[in-house]
Amino acid sequence: MKLIEYESTYQKEIEDYFLTTEMSYFTSTPQENVELSLKNKHHHSVLCLDEKK
Repeated sequence: MKLIEYESTYQKEIEDYFLTTEMSYFTSTPQENVELSLKNKHHHSVLCLDEKK
């Protein structure tokens, strides 16, 4: 697994990411985090990616 800062090249993966209702209770969706990053220069969206992909 590797951690990388979000770039627009990962937009498709962000859109396809699924959170159950129960999971979304504890965290924001990836889309919400990316939007926050665009509005707030102190917020950085980091992706955890499987190195096999």
